[in-house]
This record gives sequence, C-alpha cells and structure tokens, in this order.
Amino acid sequence: GAEIGIRDEQLVVIAPLPETPAEKSGLASGDKILAVDGTETRGLTVEEAVKIIKGKPGTMVVLTVSRNGLDAVEQVSIVREVITIPTVLWEQKENNIAYLRISYFNEDTLNQFNTKVKELLHESPKGIILDLRSNPGGFLQTAVLVASEWVEEGVVVREVFQSKENTKEYVATGANRLAQIPTVIL
Repeated sequence: GAEIGIRDEQLVVIAPLPETPAEKSGLASGDKILAVDGTETRGLTVEEAVKIIKGKPGTMVVLTVSRNGLDAVEQVSIVREVITIPTVLWEQKENNIAYLRISYFNEDTLNQFNTKVKELLHESPKGIILDLRSNPGGFLQTAVLVASEWVEEGVVVREVFQSKENTKEYVATGANRLAQIPTVIL
C-alpha cells in the first residue's frame, strides 16, 4: 500500500497510497524502512524489498522505520490486504468547486480520468482543485494526455537528454475539456 524507492542506498517510503494498510498504519513520505520482519533492507533492491513486504492477505508484516532522520526507530505493524487503488478520485466541494485527485499515472489512470472528467463536467464546476501531492509519477504519456485536458496547444513536456543536443517534445493532444475552467494545482 505504498510506493517505495531507494535514496542514498536506503529503502524509503515515497508515498503511502490512500486508504491502504500502509497509510492507516501511519507510514509517511520520507520514512526510511530499515528492516522488514527483522531483515535489514540496506543493500536490497526495491524488487527484493517488495517481495518480502508483500504476503498473504490477513498476515502481518513489521517494518522498522526511522522518521525524517530522527535517531528514534519505530516498529510499524501492518496487516496485509489485497490492494486495488483507484488512481483518480473526485468529489464536489462547496461553492461548486470540483476536487480531483490523481494518485499516480499508470495503465488505468487515463480511463479512470476520462470517466471522472465526464462526471465532473456534468456538474458544471466553477473551478477545479487538481491534487497531485505525493504522486510519484508513472507513465509519461498518460501524464501528457491528462495535462492536455488543460493545455490547448503547444509543448506540455520537453525532455532534454544528457548530451543536451537531443530533446523530445510532447505536445498537447485531446479535447481540452478543462481548459476553460479555472484550476489550482496542489
């Protein structure tokens, strides 16, 4: 229930996913996972760590966690569950403002996004709050297609390679359904 990665050779929580056992247990972005069920994580790849963290639903895993560089170490017990996370959520807020949250950009995001945008547009919102906080990224093309709903034309992303001689541009494509709605991005 969390996006994890390696920083300075240490396994860290990039972002706990909403409504998952990881979030419910209090794991937070930046937490360093020092051990999983007593097995030290230093030197493990993300894939190796995921294999020992995952397990049969209903069983418990204990993470040894250090928070924000503090010397205090904490044991976090998490009961494993089958996790299916919608990547796109939306809700109507007061004053006819739509709150749209995108957790990450994966193979399901575009279909979910299109469904939520249709629902959202049916309510004719006066504005949109687009929440991308703790979004670890994902498929670049999906992110470009989502951004294209606000960007009517032109370059959405310009990728500059190490040589700086090579660049690749991703331009806006799509229906631009949200381009005229005032939007705030978190």
